[in-house]
Amino acid sequence: MRTRNITLLGRFHRSGMDTETIDREGLGGLSALLAKIDAIDSRSGLADATIILLEQGFGPVYYYWAEVDPKNSEEMIPGLYQGGLGLPDRDYYLRNDTKSVEIQDAYRDHIARVLVLAGEPAEQARADAETIYTMEKTLAAAHLCSEENRDPIKTTNIYTLAELEEEYPAIGWETLSAIPGSGPVDRVHIYQPGYLEGLNSLLETALLVAEYNEFEALPGFYVNRNLTLGENIADFGGLTLAYRA
Repeated sequence: MRTRNITLLGRFHRSGMDTETIDREGLGGLSALLAKIDAIDSRSGLADATIILLEQGFGPVYYYWAEVDPKNSEEMIPGLYQGGLGLPDRDYYLRNDTKSVEIQDAYRDHIARVLVLAGEPAEQARADAETIYTMEKTLAAAHLCSEENRDPIKTTNIYTLAELEEEYPAIGWETLSAIPGSGPVDRVHIYQPGYLEGLNSLLETALLVAEYNEFEALPGFYVNRNLTLGENIADFGGLTLAYRA
């Protein structure tokens, strides 16, 4: 199995879900989606897989939904919100105090454990965890800080589709705007243009295509008859991050 096979799969668990069946099936129930992700070999392929994930309610490197136009409450408009991080926000990746470094190390360990539970050899999982973390940190650097992200002026940026295609062509706007059921799209609310700039740059260099699509935390997700993150999330998310908070 290539590591890509467990990537980008957002919130799989829901309360009341038949976890015994999930445990029994392992990755089998996601085989078609995982095959699509595993086949990514180009920017267009990444855009196509991202669309499929968005349609199914997952959130890969960004979130995209319909919302009220912040400049005209009588209209709806697509909104694109920055993503791509497994830690709570950008500062978790960029701080260098002792406790923050401990959390960063624990998060890399967390990623490696998930990859091992999904079938990777430990040595390969450790190497892939470093790659994944590095890519997330690169994306984090393009995010606004928490204070700026609460500024309605900084985070209200309406672009026409033509402007987005001109400024950030690697995102795949034609594919994104054609999601079934979305209706005609001519404008998009972009919360953080700086993030799009960073994401576009990574896509143009093919780094995301080759490396980033490998992991996203799956609360309650069962792999190979093991509750992958039941204890792992409790240990990392529930204890390590709670300590920081």
